[in-house]
Amino acid sequence: MSVAILDWKGASLVTDPFDAWQAWCRRMSDIADVLRGAVSPDDALARAEGVRYLARMTALGLLQATDFSDPDFPALERLNDDVVKWGGPNVDNVYLAAPVRHPHVYRLDGSMADSGGFILQTITGFWGEPGFRVHDDRGSESFTPEPDGRVTIIIGGRKRPGNWMPLHPAADRIFIREYAIDWQRHRRCDFVLERVGGTPLQQPVLDVRAATRRLEQAAHWVEHTVTYWNRFETEMRNRLEPNTFSDPFTTPAGGSDIRYGNGRIELDEEHVLLIELEQPDARYWSVQLYNDHWYESLDFGSRCTSRNNTQVYVDEDGVVRLVAATRDPGVPNWLDLAGHHRAFAHFRAVWCRHATRPRTRVVTYATLRDHLPPAHPGCSPEQRHAELTERRNATARRFRR
Repeated sequence: MSVAILDWKGASLVTDPFDAWQAWCRRMSDIADVLRGAVSPDDALARAEGVRYLARMTALGLLQATDFSDPDFPALERLNDDVVKWGGPNVDNVYLAAPVRHPHVYRLDGSMADSGGFILQTITGFWGEPGFRVHDDRGSESFTPEPDGRVTIIIGGRKRPGNWMPLHPAADRIFIREYAIDWQRHRRCDFVLERVGGTPLQQPVLDVRAATRRLEQAAHWVEHTVTYWNRFETEMRNRLEPNTFSDPFTTPAGGSDIRYGNGRIELDEEHVLLIELEQPDARYWSVQLYNDHWYESLDFGSRCTSRNNTQVYVDEDGVVRLVAATRDPGVPNWLDLAGHHRAFAHFRAVWCRHATRPRTRVVTYATLRDHLPPAHPGCSPEQRHAELTERRNATARRFRR
């Protein structure tokens, strides 16, 4: 039986829901052909990661469209974590999003008691779409918690005193970056979002039209997001000389209080990249590594592929010296390339007043010590084991399932 339906953009479709499923599968197959074309990486590791990336993005796109797309009954969804990674995510964040719609009013409840801070935005669309917009952008310091740390934020409706932010008529999503700056101490806010008042009170029973529309929505999101971020990362990489960072900059597509610096790393087995960083005037900063082409954060739960200001040794001159390398160089601030010889890097500074470009130089493992201050300590295998155990446990705790 064929049923007349509308897709999520309002275009007319005539299909059976299982025909729609088969059409969706064909579209996912076509994406593999796109990525296997001119942008395809030439090494086996990157190609294997590409297949895993498509599987992860497909799962996220389906889940997002089928269960996290109703602004009448919004539920906060985790867009990036220790498994699903896309768009150059910050590994010190928990990324949450939920659908919203004007003129609804929403209440966001959580606890700031042990939080490292958060940034709350109202947006339209997804990054790279022609209509993408950030309408409002507020950090946790904009909101006043109760003495016990609990916080309630009203989103939308008429302006009111206290913890309130507007909901633009075109906004279709709220987006939250929660910061776990100190992995051992900071905890999630455990946010809950609900629509305030009004009808309906119960979610409608699923019908053919809704099920098929959600498949179309999932297909569009995967097609757009995978191709956009692949092109975005490739263009950034091509603008950078190997083993350098750009000057810090801000972007309207990110948080207004975040400065970014892009880096590109290319190393062989005999060389390391020494990164010297003047600590920025910021509450939080980090340097993190990503794989080539797919812009996924490298495994940060069982490897030291990221460092933030709570996870580094600072030399006596106030400079932080990090070492990106394919194997452990025996120093505290190792950035593990996790099997890669090429990687993309991000320097971030948040709640930042001033930041400078990281300085870099390529040296050999054998001469690395000659480029470090005499008092710069070593890191024993036992110390590294303890550090990795702490990272693994902290990651599991933050992204508990």
